[in-house]
Amino acid sequence: MTTKFEARHVLPFPPEVFWQRVHANTEFNDALYNTHLGHKYEILVNDPVSGKWLSKMFPKVDLPAVLAKAAAGKEEGFCLAEDGMLDKSTWTYRFKVVPSIMSDNVDVNGEMQILPHGNGQCQRVVKFTIDVRAFGIGKIVEAFVEKTVLRGYDDSGEFLQRYMAGKV
Repeated sequence: MTTKFEARHVLPFPPEVFWQRVHANTEFNDALYNTHLGHKYEILVNDPVSGKWLSKMFPKVDLPAVLAKAAAGKEEGFCLAEDGMLDKSTWTYRFKVVPSIMSDNVDVNGEMQILPHGNGQCQRVVKFTIDVRAFGIGKIVEAFVEKTVLRGYDDSGEFLQRYMAGKV
């Protein structure tokens, strides 16, 4: 089964500010992921010329019981690797996220665009596709990922506004 969803957030600055000061900005990513969200986050590749991005995150999440059982004790080292590329001709960032658990049965892909949104603002639009091929728990995993990702993007949208306003 495949689940598709999107996150949208209006941000109080123009698109070019997002690409310059937020996306692929080591200081912002450290403040968001490591400090604010409490994850362990590491940028492996950040090439502004090619747009190539690789990162690894050990998220701080509580897995539902059925997923913890499927993880079979591996949740302690659970990590997500993000492999992305920014297409500067369309200002579209496309990415794939590979989990360390069930990686052969889980595909997570997405794309992010930062669109002008009147009066010097922008709208972050991130579309996700999740496909979990695991009998009996596929839909549970997809629902958990959707809920967790949307909550994380809502939180990061609020944090981003405070960060850019110098209130963090």
